[in-house]
Parts: sequence; structure tokens; C-alpha cells
Amino acid sequence: MILARRIALSALLLSGGVVPPPARAQAPDPNVNVINGTAATDSGSWVDRLGRRMSGSIGLLQMRPVGEFRQYVGLSYGAGGSALVRLDQGGIFALRTELGWIDYGEESKRSPLSSTISGRVQVKVKTTNQILVFGFGPQVTAPAGFIRPYTGATLGFTHFFTDSGIEGADDTADFARTTNHYTTKFAWTGNSGIYVPLHYGPTPVLLDLGVTYVGSGRLSYLRRGSIVDLPDNKIRLDKVTSETRFLAARVGVKLGR
Repeated sequence: MILARRIALSALLLSGGVVPPPARAQAPDPNVNVINGTAATDSGSWVDRLGRRMSGSIGLLQMRPVGEFRQYVGLSYGAGGSALVRLDQGGIFALRTELGWIDYGEESKRSPLSSTISGRVQVKVKTTNQILVFGFGPQVTAPAGFIRPYTGATLGFTHFFTDSGIEGADDTADFARTTNHYTTKFAWTGNSGIYVPLHYGPTPVLLDLGVTYVGSGRLSYLRRGSIVDLPDNKIRLDKVTSETRFLAARVGVKLGR
């Protein structure tokens, strides 16, 4: 009799007749942040965590000289990019590294390749005046909303340089290039703009509209017409010395939060 009751009890348990007590609700992980329906976690290696906090922007620049600089250089164009590392989950505080390149004047002329073969082989000598801007500093951004304003500042340098290169008469690539003059100086920048979301998802895409104010003080540089050809294959550099403050308007695309 006892054996029969044990067999019946075992069959009841195996058939699911006994319902186990309900499981306790699991407390949410404080390290998990749900964004737009997807979970972002700070788990993993430091490389993975750093990668999830990074974003980048790239776009076109228009340089607008201000002050004394306007007397020597006009509107110019270039390209630039920046990298951001978020310091908090919401993306309010970040560290910004930026790099910009601007072409502020070109000139070219045709010349014989060598005096020993007269003018039968012609090349184009092209001279380009350029600026590199580099900076690193903090940025503050509104973390949500259709329009997300941001502002920040960086410390870095500006690098003014002028070089000349030889191209074939049919605009083939350079096969010789010389830097005629360069100047590097400490600079600071102030940034402001807005991000406008274009696409949501694991990797958001945002329109980046902004402007950067660059101040690098007084320095010497070349501009269009500053290189004068002299006899015996020599040149004269008519350098300009002035303040070099300018605004760089930016239209670009940002990838990441």
C-alpha cells in the first residue's frame, strides 16, 4: 500500500500536477541603459566600453576671416572632422578632438619642364596656401530633443603652410612638391552648433550644423601672389604678418550618440 502511494505521488510530480512557486522578479541592472528600445550596457572590456561612448563627425567648412585677416584673405573652403568621447551615459559632457583643413588660395602657371629642352615639354606649377587647425577640449550637449544644441572650447594649434607642386599639362598627379613657407602657432577655438537627428537606431545619424571661432594671434604667412619668381631660378617671398582670427562655418554628419 505504501509502495503504491509512492508510485502515485511520483507520477503526479512528473505530470506537472504540482506547480512550483512563482519566481522572484529580477531587479534591473543599474549598468544597463535602454535607449530607443535597445539596451546599452557598460559591461565588457574597457576597449568595448570606450567604443560605445565614441562618436564622430565629418563635414565641409567655409572660412570667414574677421578683423585684420579680412584685408588679406577672402572666403575659403575646406573640410573637417571631430571625435567625441562621452563622459556620462546621457552624453551631456564629452571630450572633443577636432581637425580642420582649409585651402585659402591657389595659383598656377605653365612653365617648361627644363631650360635644356626649351618649351617643348610644358608642366603646370600649382601653389596652394593652406591651414590646418587642431584642438582638444570639453563639449556640453543637450542629450535629447529634435534639436540638440552644443557648445565647447578647445586648445591646440594652427599650422599655416604654402607649397608648390608640378603637375603634367593634362592635370595628372604631382610628381614633385616643395614647401615654400610654414608657421605653427598655439591656438584656441570656441564651438557652438546644433545636432538634428536624421536616423535612430543602434548607430544614430545626426545633421551637424555649427560654427567654430579660431584665434591664433599674430603670425606670418603667404597668400596668393606672395611668391615672386626671380632670375636664375630664385624666388622672393612677400610674407604677410597679421592677426589670423576667423570663423569656420560647418555642415556635416555625425555618427553615434
